[in-house]
Amino acid sequence: MRTRRLFGVLMAGMLVGVGCTSPPAPMPDASMDAAPDAAPDATPDAAADTLQPRADTGVCEDRDNDGHPSAACGGDDCDDNNPSRNPAVREVCGNMVDDDCDGTVDVQAMGVVYRDVDNDGRGDRSGAMGSTMMANACAPMAGWVANNDDCDDTRSETYAGAREQCDGRDNDCSLPGAMAGGTDSAEDQDGDRHSAISAMCLGRGEAGALASAFAKDDCNDSVPTAYPGAMEVCGNGVDDDCDRVVDNATQRVCDDRDGDGHGDPSTTRTVMSCMVPAGTVAVCDDCDDNAATGARRFPGNREVCDRVDNDCSTPGTAVAVDEDTDNDGYAATAATCLARGEAGASVTALPRGDCDDGRNAVNPGVSENVAVCDGLDNDCNPATSELTRPCAGGFCGEGGVCARAAVAQVVVGEAHTCARRNDGAVLCWGSNASGQLGDGTLVNRSAPVTVTGAGAAVELAAGGSHTCARRNDGTVVCWGRNAQGQLGDATTTSRSTPTLVPGVTNVVGLAANNEHTCALRGDGAVFCWGKNAFSQLGDGTTMNRAVPTRVAALSRVVEVSAGFEHTCARRDDGSVWCWGRVFGGVPAAVAGVSGATAITCGEQHTCVLRADTTILCWGANSSGQLGDGTTTNRPIPTVVLAVNGVAEITAGSAHTCALRVDGRGLCWGLNAQGQLGDGTLLNRSSATTLSSLSNAVEIAAGAAHTCARRNDATVVCWGANASGQIGDGSTTQRVAPVMVSL
Repeated sequence: MRTRRLFGVLMAGMLVGVGCTSPPAPMPDASMDAAPDAAPDATPDAAADTLQPRADTGVCEDRDNDGHPSAACGGDDCDDNNPSRNPAVREVCGNMVDDDCDGTVDVQAMGVVYRDVDNDGRGDRSGAMGSTMMANACAPMAGWVANNDDCDDTRSETYAGAREQCDGRDNDCSLPGAMAGGTDSAEDQDGDRHSAISAMCLGRGEAGALASAFAKDDCNDSVPTAYPGAMEVCGNGVDDDCDRVVDNATQRVCDDRDGDGHGDPSTTRTVMSCMVPAGTVAVCDDCDDNAATGARRFPGNREVCDRVDNDCSTPGTAVAVDEDTDNDGYAATAATCLARGEAGASVTALPRGDCDDGRNAVNPGVSENVAVCDGLDNDCNPATSELTRPCAGGFCGEGGVCARAAVAQVVVGEAHTCARRNDGAVLCWGSNASGQLGDGTLVNRSAPVTVTGAGAAVELAAGGSHTCARRNDGTVVCWGRNAQGQLGDATTTSRSTPTLVPGVTNVVGLAANNEHTCALRGDGAVFCWGKNAFSQLGDGTTMNRAVPTRVAALSRVVEVSAGFEHTCARRDDGSVWCWGRVFGGVPAAVAGVSGATAITCGEQHTCVLRADTTILCWGANSSGQLGDGTTTNRPIPTVVLAVNGVAEITAGSAHTCALRVDGRGLCWGLNAQGQLGDGTLLNRSSATTLSSLSNAVEIAAGAAHTCARRNDATVVCWGANASGQIGDGSTTQRVAPVMVSL
């Protein structure tokens, strides 16, 4: 017990001197007043000396050697056992310690901070991006920093001290007054985007260089036309291509024996010359370089109706068989070559006008034998054809059969349907609110009525609430709604009987949808009219047109199809071109589509039948109308699942149907009103077979109903029927095909 007490006294005595390193105070002099010193000296208190500051008696101790004496002896260090805590230390956020000894934990006053848009840790020097004062925060808020070293805060590779890139920019902010957009012309003095070989910057391919940096390969940075890869210019005394040889070019040339500017690719070779040697060219793509005949054939040449493959579009043959397939001396009416009498065609070119280029006994030079009913328009003149001429018992039909007039085509609009007979008569039924049935009334019809004054129709097209017919003389008549000029008669007045579309002749194809109409002319040009809010007319504007207007920069068309707010065309090379909503104001080729043999446009989707009898679709797919097994929209053409052997396709508003070569029908997409005809109201994202439809030769889809023509000339329809568009004499919705009362 005595030993422990003595140890405690000794420790207490030692603790009295812990706070300071000053030498011991001198003993009190007899002349001094002992009273003031008596109390503290007589009762030493170690704890009190540790917690309470003592008067500085000289040099205050600094136990942690951080340059800041302890606050216990008058210094400013709040923790003299920790060198990371003193007034010179920056406050650290989140450690719950008063690092800078300012009496507050995790709080530090800040001055001006600067915006750091490019997140490179350097603030905007110009102040244009913004600066602000910050107080009571350990660090700047996200996107702000306490420095303003950046002269271009839009590019993370630009700031004070950055490594200079060979990009023509002041990356290290070293140029006087350099701010955002500053350039360093020394990196590319001639502006040819090649830096001098000796440039003091990081060139493309060097460690740390940007991918966009210039290559350091310019042998002459004062001449903008001199850099590796440039064309050597003869006679200027400059090494333009930086190959260390002045006025010596390397070129690939080939022989051009026929002098058409296109050389024989098999003779391609490299020559060292500034000039292309005589008899050679630099374009080596000719399919026929024969000196005697080859000048008529080269890529890009305009096709002439001369049975020669002038544009080299058919590999392996010099003959263009599609210009006169039956070899009867006449090119097809729809042929896209230059025929005799047309601008640019030679006098030896074939004339155009063959209406059946598969039979050499049918052409404009043949005399029609009015006494013979052979089922052919022998002279290609519909006005004299026996196909529309009465014979014993009816009309002379296809195949030379004299029979009663029969349905030859069926078309479907939004809520109406029309059929064309082989005698040229037109019958319509369904909604008639705008006169689209053409019977001179505005009364809906649930059974077919005859259109008044359609003439000898050879083709029909149905729009939303209007109908058009191509007549046998190549003219067009339209009737129905006309608020947007879709009838093409230069007015916006609706018509309940056919009215002539002026300004368009020699028409060989028609298309209509919603509120616009298009016609294909015999020379491959396309004309459209009506609503144009989404440039669906293809003239590069959004102005409605009440008269036919030519589609810009489009030729060689063999088929046209109109969608709700877009239009597409198929060219003779199997490519597909579209315009309007999503596609733009003028025709553009659809990527990924080739070998097309038919096209169809719905409300917001499009489908193409290919030569291999498969189908591609793209666009909106919310109801499965693309047939790929999903409801995912597709911006690029997608194959319809498990469908082949197809002969014909048609698109409604949000459903699609196909007709197989065996006469069976397939449909997919929206089925809310039975428009798929499979006996249900279930949507289908892949093709479903119409079990009750067989022997069909034509199929047509509308907004919410569908019709088909069978090989016995009968017509069946199914789907929505509120306006009588099914044509069975009722207004009852049908989920499977029913016979039209024709």
